[in-house]
Amino acid sequence: MTLLVLMGGISVFSGMGCAGKEAIRVGFVAGAVNGYEAATVLAIALKKTGGKAHGLTQALKGIKNFKGLTDTFDMNRYGDAIRPFNLATIRDGIYVDIEAIVPAQSLD
Repeated sequence: MTLLVLMGGISVFSGMGCAGKEAIRVGFVAGAVNGYEAATVLAIALKKTGGKAHGLTQALKGIKNFKGLTDTFDMNRYGDAIRPFNLATIRDGIYVDIEAIVPAQSLD
């Protein structure tokens, strides 16, 4: 049995371990992607404010249609990224997308 559930960048892998015993591994699979996107979004917002902290919150909240490494997302009025949630599994050692769940609303 092989199962991979992606939850906010955390993967949970369940499969056969040594000597046929069930093994569960947990690791961070999207941390680098999320960090890169966060730094890029911050740089865009800082460019809008001329490098100043004043107005940074509003600049971040105003980011729309940001093309990230995995998908395009918007920032809502709370500063949350509104993006699809991707569910995947591993079949024969290859990541296979199962479903992309798109938020029904922007949560504004």
